[in-house]
Amino acid sequence: MAVKTPTYKDKVRILAILGNSQGIDTHKDRELLEQLPDAEITFLVEPGRKEISDQLWEQSWDILFFAGHSKTEAETGRIYINQTESLTINELKYGLKKAIQRGLQLAIFNSCDGLGLAWQLEELHIPQTIVMREPVPDLVAQEFLKYFLTAFAGKNQAVSYSYSLYQAVREARERLQGLENSFPCASLLPVICQNSTAVPPKWENLGRRPTDICPYRGLFAFGEEDAPFFFGRFDFTAKLVEAVTNQSLVAVVGPSGIGKSSVVFAGLIPQLRREGNWQVVRLRPGDRPFTALAFAIASVQEPNLHTTQQRQKVQDLAAYLRDRNGALRDALEGILWDIPNCDLLLVVDQFEELYTVCQDEEERLCFLDRLLEVVGAIANFKLVLTLRADFLGQALSYRPFADALQHQDLKLGPMKCLELEEAIARPAEKLDVAIEEGLTKRLLDAVEKQPGNLPLLEFALTQLWSKMSEATLTHAA
Repeated sequence: MAVKTPTYKDKVRILAILGNSQGIDTHKDRELLEQLPDAEITFLVEPGRKEISDQLWEQSWDILFFAGHSKTEAETGRIYINQTESLTINELKYGLKKAIQRGLQLAIFNSCDGLGLAWQLEELHIPQTIVMREPVPDLVAQEFLKYFLTAFAGKNQAVSYSYSLYQAVREARERLQGLENSFPCASLLPVICQNSTAVPPKWENLGRRPTDICPYRGLFAFGEEDAPFFFGRFDFTAKLVEAVTNQSLVAVVGPSGIGKSSVVFAGLIPQLRREGNWQVVRLRPGDRPFTALAFAIASVQEPNLHTTQQRQKVQDLAAYLRDRNGALRDALEGILWDIPNCDLLLVVDQFEELYTVCQDEEERLCFLDRLLEVVGAIANFKLVLTLRADFLGQALSYRPFADALQHQDLKLGPMKCLELEEAIARPAEKLDVAIEEGLTKRLLDAVEKQPGNLPLLEFALTQLWSKMSEATLTHAA
Protein backbone atom coordinates (compact mmCIF):
# COMPACT_ATOMS: atom_id res chain seq x y z
CA MET A 1 0.00 0.00 0.00
CA ALA A 2 1.33 3.43 -0.94
CA VAL A 3 1.31 5.74 2.07
CA LYS A 4 1.11 9.48 1.54
CA THR A 5 1.85 12.20 4.04
CA PRO A 6 -0.89 14.75 4.71
CA THR A 7 -1.68 17.17 1.90
CA TYR A 8 -4.61 19.51 1.26
CA LYS A 9 -6.51 19.61 -2.03
CA ASP A 10 -8.27 22.70 -3.30
CA LYS A 11 -10.60 21.10 -5.84
CA VAL A 12 -13.69 19.00 -5.32
CA ARG A 13 -13.06 15.63 -6.95
CA ILE A 14 -16.04 14.13 -8.78
CA LEU A 15 -16.30 10.73 -10.43
CA ALA A 16 -19.08 11.11 -13.01
CA ILE A 17 -20.42 7.93 -14.60
CA LEU A 18 -22.52 8.55 -17.70
CA GLY A 19 -24.18 5.21 -18.28
CA ASN A 20 -26.57 3.83 -20.87
CA SER A 21 -28.11 6.95 -22.39
CA GLN A 22 -30.65 5.33 -24.71
CA GLY A 23 -33.62 7.68 -24.90
CA ILE A 24 -32.15 10.28 -22.50
CA ASP A 25 -29.68 13.16 -22.79
CA THR A 26 -26.73 12.62 -20.45
CA HIS A 27 -24.75 15.29 -22.34
CA LYS A 28 -26.80 17.89 -20.48
CA ASP A 29 -25.70 16.42 -17.14
CA ARG A 30 -22.11 16.63 -18.32
CA GLU A 31 -22.49 20.27 -19.34
CA LEU A 32 -23.91 21.16 -15.92
CA LEU A 33 -21.09 19.39 -14.08
CA GLU A 34 -18.44 21.05 -16.24
CA GLN A 35 -19.69 24.47 -15.11
CA LEU A 36 -18.91 23.73 -11.44
CA PRO A 37 -16.29 25.98 -9.83
CA ASP A 38 -13.18 24.47 -8.24
CA ALA A 39 -14.04 20.97 -9.42
CA GLU A 40 -11.87 18.25 -10.90
CA ILE A 41 -14.14 15.83 -12.76
CA THR A 42 -13.35 12.44 -14.25
CA PHE A 43 -16.01 11.34 -16.74
CA LEU A 44 -16.57 7.65 -17.47
CA VAL A 45 -18.81 7.37 -20.55
CA GLU A 46 -20.61 4.01 -20.80
CA PRO A 47 -17.75 2.31 -18.91
CA GLY A 48 -17.26 -1.33 -18.01
CA ARG A 49 -17.37 -2.68 -14.47
CA LYS A 50 -13.58 -2.88 -14.15
CA GLU A 51 -13.12 0.73 -15.23
CA ILE A 52 -15.49 1.91 -12.49
CA SER A 53 -13.96 -0.39 -9.88
CA ASP A 54 -10.42 0.75 -10.70
CA GLN A 55 -11.38 4.41 -10.26
CA LEU A 56 -13.03 3.70 -6.89
CA TRP A 57 -10.03 1.75 -5.65
CA GLU A 58 -7.21 3.90 -6.99
CA GLN A 59 -8.40 7.50 -6.56
CA SER A 60 -9.97 9.66 -3.85
CA TRP A 61 -13.38 11.18 -4.55
CA ASP A 62 -15.66 13.67 -2.83
CA ILE A 63 -18.74 13.05 -4.99
CA LEU A 64 -19.90 10.05 -7.02
CA PHE A 65 -22.35 11.01 -9.78
CA PHE A 66 -24.38 8.73 -12.06
CA ALA A 67 -26.65 9.64 -14.96
CA GLY A 68 -28.32 7.01 -17.09
CA HIS A 69 -30.91 4.30 -16.54
CA SER A 70 -31.51 2.61 -13.19
CA LYS A 71 -34.25 0.72 -11.40
CA THR A 72 -35.13 -0.87 -8.08
CA GLU A 73 -35.73 -4.63 -7.86
CA ALA A 74 -37.26 -5.51 -4.46
CA GLU A 75 -34.70 -3.81 -2.16
CA THR A 76 -31.84 -3.88 -4.66
CA GLY A 77 -30.86 -1.03 -6.97
CA ARG A 78 -29.40 -1.60 -10.43
CA ILE A 79 -27.62 0.86 -12.72
CA TYR A 80 -27.14 0.34 -16.45
CA ILE A 81 -23.56 1.35 -17.13
CA ASN A 82 -23.51 0.75 -20.89
CA GLN A 83 -25.61 -0.82 -23.63
CA THR A 84 -25.04 -4.40 -22.41
CA GLU A 85 -23.99 -4.30 -18.74
CA SER A 86 -25.74 -3.44 -15.50
CA LEU A 87 -24.51 -3.48 -11.90
CA THR A 88 -25.89 -3.56 -8.38
CA ILE A 89 -24.24 -1.62 -5.58
CA ASN A 90 -23.18 -4.95 -4.09
CA GLU A 91 -21.10 -5.65 -7.19
CA LEU A 92 -19.08 -2.50 -6.42
CA LYS A 93 -19.21 -2.93 -2.64
CA TYR A 94 -15.51 -3.18 -1.86
CA GLY A 95 -14.52 -0.36 -4.19
CA LEU A 96 -17.22 1.85 -2.68
CA LYS A 97 -16.07 0.98 0.84
CA LYS A 98 -12.56 2.05 -0.10
CA ALA A 99 -13.88 5.29 -1.62
CA ILE A 100 -15.90 6.05 1.52
CA GLN A 101 -12.87 5.31 3.67
CA ARG A 102 -10.89 7.83 1.59
CA GLY A 103 -13.49 10.56 1.99
CA LEU A 104 -16.42 10.01 -0.40
CA GLN A 105 -19.13 12.28 1.01
CA LEU A 106 -21.99 12.27 -1.47
CA ALA A 107 -23.48 10.01 -4.13
CA ILE A 108 -25.94 11.50 -6.64
CA PHE A 109 -27.98 9.19 -8.86
CA ASN A 110 -29.75 11.43 -11.36
CA SER A 111 -31.63 8.44 -12.73
CA CYS A 112 -34.92 6.60 -12.37
CA ASP A 113 -36.27 4.67 -9.39
CA GLY A 114 -33.21 4.88 -7.16
CA LEU A 115 -34.46 3.94 -3.69
CA GLY A 116 -32.88 0.50 -3.95
CA LEU A 117 -29.53 2.16 -4.64
CA ALA A 118 -29.93 4.33 -1.54
CA TRP A 119 -30.84 1.35 0.65
CA GLN A 120 -27.74 -0.55 -0.45
CA LEU A 121 -25.47 2.48 -0.01
CA GLU A 122 -26.90 3.01 3.47
CA GLU A 123 -25.48 -0.39 4.45
CA LEU A 124 -22.03 0.91 3.47
CA HIS A 125 -22.47 3.99 5.72
CA ILE A 126 -22.01 6.50 2.92
CA PRO A 127 -22.59 9.95 4.44
CA GLN A 128 -25.21 11.29 1.97
CA THR A 129 -27.09 9.98 -1.07
CA ILE A 130 -29.47 11.77 -3.46
CA VAL A 131 -31.77 9.62 -5.61
CA MET A 132 -35.08 9.80 -7.46
CA ARG A 133 -37.79 7.83 -5.71
CA GLU A 134 -39.62 6.81 -8.92
CA PRO A 135 -39.09 6.86 -12.71
CA VAL A 136 -38.21 10.45 -13.56
CA PRO A 137 -38.71 12.37 -16.84
CA ASP A 138 -35.46 13.48 -18.43
CA LEU A 139 -36.32 17.18 -18.19
CA VAL A 140 -37.14 16.91 -14.48
CA ALA A 141 -33.81 15.18 -13.78
CA GLN A 142 -31.89 17.84 -15.70
CA GLU A 143 -33.68 20.76 -14.06
CA PHE A 144 -33.21 19.28 -10.59
CA LEU A 145 -29.49 18.87 -11.20
CA LYS A 146 -29.21 22.45 -12.49
CA TYR A 147 -31.08 23.94 -9.52
CA PHE A 148 -29.25 21.75 -6.99
CA LEU A 149 -25.75 22.49 -8.29
CA THR A 150 -26.50 26.20 -8.52
CA ALA A 151 -27.54 26.29 -4.86
CA PHE A 152 -24.99 23.82 -3.48
CA ALA A 153 -21.90 25.08 -5.29
CA GLY A 154 -22.98 28.72 -5.63
CA LYS A 155 -21.97 28.49 -9.30
CA ASN A 156 -24.52 30.97 -10.60
CA GLN A 157 -23.16 34.52 -10.62
CA ALA A 158 -26.42 35.68 -9.09
CA VAL A 159 -25.62 33.58 -6.01
CA SER A 160 -22.70 34.85 -3.96
CA TYR A 161 -22.70 31.95 -1.47
CA SER A 162 -23.45 28.24 -1.38
CA TYR A 163 -26.20 26.52 0.56
CA SER A 164 -25.83 23.52 2.82
CA LEU A 165 -26.58 20.18 1.20
CA TYR A 166 -30.06 19.99 2.71
CA GLN A 167 -30.91 23.59 1.82
CA ALA A 168 -29.74 23.03 -1.75
CA VAL A 169 -31.87 19.89 -2.18
CA ARG A 170 -34.89 21.63 -0.68
CA GLU A 171 -34.55 24.67 -2.94
CA ALA A 172 -34.09 22.48 -6.03
CA ARG A 173 -37.22 20.47 -5.15
CA GLU A 174 -39.24 23.62 -4.57
CA ARG A 175 -38.18 25.04 -7.93
CA LEU A 176 -39.40 21.85 -9.64
CA GLN A 177 -42.95 22.88 -8.74
CA GLY A 178 -42.81 25.10 -11.82
CA LEU A 179 -42.86 21.92 -13.94
CA GLU A 180 -45.80 20.25 -12.23
CA ASN A 181 -48.39 21.28 -14.84
CA SER A 182 -46.55 19.00 -17.24
CA PHE A 183 -45.04 16.61 -14.69
CA PRO A 184 -47.33 16.21 -11.64
CA CYS A 185 -45.53 15.69 -8.31
CA ALA A 186 -42.15 16.44 -9.89
CA SER A 187 -41.01 18.17 -6.70
CA LEU A 188 -41.52 14.96 -4.71
CA LEU A 189 -39.21 12.81 -6.85
CA PRO A 190 -35.75 13.78 -5.48
CA VAL A 191 -34.97 12.46 -2.00
CA ILE A 192 -31.91 12.71 0.20
CA CYS A 193 -30.87 9.74 2.33
CA GLN A 194 -28.51 10.58 5.17
CA ASN A 195 -26.20 8.78 7.54
CA SER A 196 -27.30 10.23 10.87
CA THR A 197 -23.75 10.05 12.26
CA ALA A 198 -22.26 12.14 9.45
CA VAL A 199 -22.12 15.93 9.24
CA PRO A 200 -23.75 17.15 5.98
CA PRO A 201 -21.01 18.61 3.77
CA LYS A 202 -20.86 22.10 2.34
CA TRP A 203 -19.32 22.68 -1.07
CA GLU A 204 -16.47 24.78 0.28
CA ASN A 205 -15.49 22.02 2.72
CA LEU A 206 -15.30 19.28 0.10
CA GLY A 207 -11.96 18.48 -1.46
CA ARG A 208 -10.03 19.44 1.64
CA ARG A 209 -9.28 16.03 3.14
CA PRO A 210 -5.95 16.02 4.91
CA THR A 211 -4.70 12.85 3.24
CA ASP A 212 -5.69 10.34 0.62
CA ILE A 213 -5.42 7.61 3.25
CA CYS A 214 -7.19 7.69 6.60
CA PRO A 215 -5.57 5.07 8.85
CA TYR A 216 -8.71 4.67 10.95
CA ARG A 217 -11.69 2.61 9.81
CA GLY A 218 -14.71 4.46 11.12
CA LEU A 219 -17.62 2.03 11.47
CA PHE A 220 -15.99 -0.59 9.21
CA ALA A 221 -13.85 -3.57 10.15
CA PHE A 222 -10.19 -3.50 9.19
CA GLY A 223 -9.46 -5.45 6.02
CA GLU A 224 -6.30 -7.14 4.81
CA GLU A 225 -5.30 -3.99 2.92
CA ASP A 226 -5.50 -2.04 6.22
CA ALA A 227 -2.95 -4.25 8.00
CA PRO A 228 -0.24 -1.50 8.08
CA PHE A 229 -2.56 0.52 10.35
CA PHE A 230 -3.89 -2.33 12.52
CA PHE A 231 -2.53 -2.08 16.06
CA GLY A 232 -3.48 -3.24 19.55
CA ARG A 233 -4.05 -6.95 18.91
CA PHE A 234 -0.48 -8.26 18.64
CA ASP A 235 -0.79 -10.84 21.44
CA PHE A 236 -4.16 -12.19 20.31
CA THR A 237 -3.02 -12.34 16.69
CA ALA A 238 -0.02 -14.45 17.75
CA LYS A 239 -2.32 -16.86 19.62
CA LEU A 240 -4.65 -17.02 16.63
CA VAL A 241 -1.81 -17.80 14.22
CA GLU A 242 -0.64 -20.58 16.55
CA ALA A 243 -4.17 -22.01 16.78
CA VAL A 244 -4.61 -22.00 13.00
CA THR A 245 -1.22 -23.67 12.61
CA ASN A 246 -2.20 -26.52 14.95
CA GLN A 247 -5.95 -26.91 14.37
CA SER A 248 -8.21 -27.51 11.37
CA LEU A 249 -11.02 -25.41 12.85
CA VAL A 250 -10.77 -22.20 14.87
CA ALA A 251 -13.71 -20.06 16.00
CA VAL A 252 -13.03 -16.48 17.11
CA VAL A 253 -15.80 -15.71 19.60
CA GLY A 254 -16.51 -12.35 21.20
CA PRO A 255 -19.15 -9.68 21.78
CA SER A 256 -20.42 -7.38 19.06
CA GLY A 257 -18.03 -4.56 18.19
CA ILE A 258 -14.99 -6.17 19.83
CA GLY A 259 -13.04 -6.50 16.57
CA LYS A 260 -13.35 -10.16 15.56
CA SER A 261 -13.39 -9.53 11.82
CA SER A 262 -10.53 -7.04 12.06
CA VAL A 263 -8.23 -9.42 13.92
CA VAL A 264 -8.83 -12.13 11.32
CA PHE A 265 -8.50 -10.01 8.18
CA ALA A 266 -5.91 -7.43 9.29
CA GLY A 267 -4.09 -9.56 11.88
CA LEU A 268 -4.22 -13.27 11.07
CA ILE A 269 -4.26 -13.31 7.26
CA PRO A 270 -1.35 -10.88 6.67
CA GLN A 271 0.74 -12.82 9.19
CA LEU A 272 -0.06 -16.14 7.49
CA ARG A 273 0.90 -14.68 4.11
CA ARG A 274 4.22 -13.47 5.52
CA GLU A 275 4.98 -17.00 6.71
CA GLY A 276 3.79 -19.02 3.70
CA ASN A 277 1.78 -19.27 0.49
CA TRP A 278 -1.88 -18.98 1.47
CA GLN A 279 -5.01 -18.80 -0.67
CA VAL A 280 -7.95 -17.27 1.20
CA VAL A 281 -11.63 -17.88 0.48
CA ARG A 282 -13.87 -15.55 2.48
CA LEU A 283 -17.61 -15.15 2.87
CA ARG A 284 -20.47 -14.07 5.08
CA PRO A 285 -23.36 -16.56 5.14
CA GLY A 286 -26.18 -14.06 4.57
CA ASP A 287 -29.67 -15.39 3.91
CA ARG A 288 -28.42 -17.97 1.37
CA PRO A 289 -25.20 -19.46 2.76
CA PHE A 290 -24.64 -21.89 -0.13
CA THR A 291 -24.89 -19.05 -2.65
CA ALA A 292 -22.40 -17.04 -0.60
CA LEU A 293 -20.06 -20.04 -0.41
CA ALA A 294 -20.38 -20.72 -4.14
CA PHE A 295 -19.66 -17.07 -4.98
CA ALA A 296 -16.56 -17.07 -2.77
CA ILE A 297 -15.21 -20.25 -4.35
CA ALA A 298 -16.04 -19.16 -7.91
CA SER A 299 -14.29 -15.83 -7.33
CA VAL A 300 -11.08 -17.74 -6.59
CA GLN A 301 -11.48 -20.41 -9.27
CA GLU A 302 -12.42 -18.10 -12.15
CA PRO A 303 -12.02 -14.46 -11.08
CA ASN A 304 -12.34 -13.02 -14.60
CA LEU A 305 -15.73 -14.42 -15.57
CA HIS A 306 -18.24 -12.03 -17.14
CA THR A 307 -21.07 -11.09 -14.76
CA THR A 308 -23.67 -13.21 -16.57
CA GLN A 309 -21.37 -16.25 -16.70
CA GLN A 310 -20.42 -15.80 -13.07
CA ARG A 311 -24.07 -15.61 -12.00
CA GLN A 312 -24.82 -18.91 -13.74
CA LYS A 313 -21.72 -20.59 -12.34
CA VAL A 314 -22.58 -19.49 -8.80
CA GLN A 315 -26.15 -20.73 -9.17
CA ASP A 316 -24.98 -24.14 -10.43
CA LEU A 317 -22.20 -24.46 -7.87
CA ALA A 318 -24.50 -23.53 -4.96
CA ALA A 319 -26.89 -26.32 -5.91
CA TYR A 320 -23.98 -28.75 -6.31
CA LEU A 321 -22.53 -27.91 -2.89
CA ARG A 322 -25.90 -28.21 -1.21
CA ASP A 323 -27.13 -31.41 -2.84
CA ARG A 324 -24.02 -33.60 -3.03
CA ASN A 325 -22.00 -35.09 -0.20
CA GLY A 326 -18.32 -34.40 -0.73
CA ALA A 327 -18.90 -31.54 -3.17
CA LEU A 328 -17.28 -28.92 -0.94
CA ARG A 329 -14.26 -31.14 -0.42
CA ASP A 330 -13.93 -31.57 -4.20
CA ALA A 331 -14.14 -27.81 -4.77
CA LEU A 332 -11.57 -26.95 -2.11
CA GLU A 333 -9.17 -29.68 -3.19
CA GLY A 334 -9.54 -28.34 -6.74
CA ILE A 335 -8.26 -24.95 -5.57
CA LEU A 336 -5.30 -26.61 -3.84
CA TRP A 337 -4.59 -28.64 -6.98
CA ASP A 338 -4.54 -25.50 -9.15
CA ILE A 339 -2.09 -23.71 -6.83
CA PRO A 340 0.80 -26.05 -5.95
CA ASN A 341 2.48 -25.78 -2.54
CA CYS A 342 -0.38 -23.71 -1.21
CA ASP A 343 -2.32 -23.68 2.06
CA LEU A 344 -6.03 -22.87 1.91
CA LEU A 345 -7.95 -20.82 4.47
CA LEU A 346 -11.74 -20.61 4.42
CA VAL A 347 -13.04 -17.71 6.53
CA VAL A 348 -16.74 -17.59 7.37
CA ASP A 349 -17.12 -14.11 8.83
CA GLN A 350 -20.12 -13.09 10.95
CA PHE A 351 -21.11 -16.73 11.36
CA GLU A 352 -24.10 -15.62 13.43
CA GLU A 353 -25.84 -14.66 10.17
CA LEU A 354 -26.72 -18.35 9.90
CA TYR A 355 -29.11 -17.68 12.79
CA THR A 356 -30.03 -14.03 12.30
CA VAL A 357 -30.47 -13.85 8.52
CA CYS A 358 -30.86 -17.38 7.15
CA GLN A 359 -34.46 -18.40 7.84
CA ASP A 360 -34.27 -21.85 6.23
CA GLU A 361 -33.34 -24.29 9.01
CA GLU A 362 -32.82 -27.16 6.59
CA GLU A 363 -30.32 -25.11 4.58
CA ARG A 364 -28.62 -23.96 7.79
CA LEU A 365 -28.08 -27.51 9.08
CA CYS A 366 -26.98 -28.72 5.65
CA PHE A 367 -24.45 -25.88 5.49
CA LEU A 368 -23.07 -26.86 8.89
CA ASP A 369 -22.81 -30.49 7.79
CA ARG A 370 -20.91 -29.53 4.64
CA LEU A 371 -18.41 -27.51 6.69
CA LEU A 372 -17.94 -30.39 9.11
CA GLU A 373 -17.26 -32.74 6.19
CA VAL A 374 -14.08 -30.85 5.29
CA VAL A 375 -12.72 -30.06 8.78
CA GLY A 376 -9.71 -32.30 9.26
CA ALA A 377 -10.36 -34.09 5.96
CA ILE A 378 -8.16 -32.01 3.63
CA ALA A 379 -4.42 -31.57 3.96
CA ASN A 380 -3.29 -27.93 4.09
CA PHE A 381 -6.83 -26.68 4.77
CA LYS A 382 -8.06 -24.55 7.69
CA LEU A 383 -11.49 -23.19 8.59
CA VAL A 384 -11.82 -19.99 10.65
CA LEU A 385 -15.15 -18.62 11.90
CA THR A 386 -16.00 -15.33 13.60
CA LEU A 387 -19.02 -15.59 15.87
CA ARG A 388 -20.78 -13.18 18.20
CA ALA A 389 -20.73 -14.54 21.74
CA ASP A 390 -24.48 -14.08 22.20
CA PHE A 391 -25.08 -16.61 19.39
CA LEU A 392 -22.68 -19.25 20.69
CA GLY A 393 -25.57 -21.06 22.37
CA GLN A 394 -27.43 -21.40 19.08
CA ALA A 395 -24.30 -22.71 17.37
CA LEU A 396 -23.86 -25.29 20.13
CA SER A 397 -27.49 -26.42 19.88
CA TYR A 398 -26.57 -28.61 16.88
CA ARG A 399 -24.69 -31.49 18.51
CA PRO A 400 -22.31 -32.38 15.64
CA PHE A 401 -21.20 -28.78 15.44
CA ALA A 402 -20.95 -28.48 19.23
CA ASP A 403 -18.68 -31.54 19.29
CA ALA A 404 -16.47 -30.05 16.57
CA LEU A 405 -16.11 -26.76 18.48
CA GLN A 406 -14.81 -28.39 21.67
CA HIS A 407 -11.50 -26.66 22.52
CA GLN A 408 -11.43 -25.08 19.05
CA ASP A 409 -12.44 -21.52 19.97
CA LEU A 410 -10.54 -18.43 21.06
CA LYS A 411 -12.36 -15.82 23.15
CA LEU A 412 -11.63 -12.23 22.09
CA GLY A 413 -12.00 -9.81 24.98
CA PRO A 414 -11.67 -6.03 25.28
CA MET A 415 -8.35 -4.36 24.55
CA LYS A 416 -6.17 -3.48 27.52
CA CYS A 417 -5.33 0.17 28.13
CA LEU A 418 -1.93 -0.06 26.43
CA GLU A 419 -3.47 -1.88 23.46
CA LEU A 420 -6.09 0.85 23.06
CA GLU A 421 -3.37 3.48 23.23
CA GLU A 422 -1.53 1.66 20.44
CA ALA A 423 -4.69 1.51 18.34
CA ILE A 424 -5.13 5.28 18.71
CA ALA A 425 -1.57 6.56 18.41
CA ARG A 426 0.37 4.21 16.12
CA PRO A 427 -1.71 4.67 12.92
CA ALA A 428 -1.26 8.44 13.13
CA GLU A 429 2.46 8.03 13.79
CA LYS A 430 2.84 5.99 10.60
CA LEU A 431 1.62 8.98 8.59
CA ASP A 432 3.65 11.54 10.57
CA VAL A 433 0.54 13.00 12.15
CA ALA A 434 0.74 14.21 15.76
CA ILE A 435 -1.95 13.90 18.42
CA GLU A 436 -2.49 16.91 20.66
CA GLU A 437 -1.41 16.39 24.26
CA GLY A 438 -4.15 14.88 26.39
CA LEU A 439 -6.35 13.82 23.46
CA THR A 440 -5.34 10.16 23.62
CA LYS A 441 -6.16 10.01 27.35
CA ARG A 442 -9.47 11.73 26.73
CA LEU A 443 -10.39 9.14 24.12
CA LEU A 444 -9.20 6.29 26.36
CA ASP A 445 -11.33 7.53 29.25
CA ALA A 446 -14.36 7.60 26.97
CA VAL A 447 -13.98 4.07 25.63
CA GLU A 448 -12.05 2.01 28.20
CA LYS A 449 -15.08 1.12 30.32
CA GLN A 450 -17.31 0.53 27.28
CA PRO A 451 -15.46 -2.07 25.17
CA GLY A 452 -18.36 -2.48 22.76
CA ASN A 453 -17.75 1.08 21.66
CA LEU A 454 -14.56 0.23 19.76
CA PRO A 455 -16.24 1.00 16.39
CA LEU A 456 -17.35 4.37 17.78
CA LEU A 457 -13.77 5.09 18.85
CA GLU A 458 -12.62 4.40 15.30
CA PHE A 459 -15.43 6.60 13.98
CA ALA A 460 -14.42 9.43 16.33
CA LEU A 461 -10.81 9.10 15.16
CA THR A 462 -11.96 9.20 11.54
CA GLN A 463 -13.85 12.43 12.21
CA LEU A 464 -10.85 13.93 13.99
CA TRP A 465 -8.65 12.93 11.06
CA SER A 466 -10.91 14.68 8.57
CA LYS A 467 -10.68 17.90 10.57
CA MET A 468 -7.00 17.85 11.52
CA SER A 469 -5.08 21.09 11.69
CA GLU A 470 -1.47 21.33 10.50
CA ALA A 471 -0.95 17.55 10.57
CA THR A 472 -2.21 17.33 14.16
CA LEU A 473 -5.32 15.74 15.63
CA THR A 474 -6.72 18.32 18.04
CA HIS A 475 -9.21 18.66 20.89
CA ALA A 476 -10.87 21.50 18.99
CA ALA A 477 -11.83 19.24 16.07
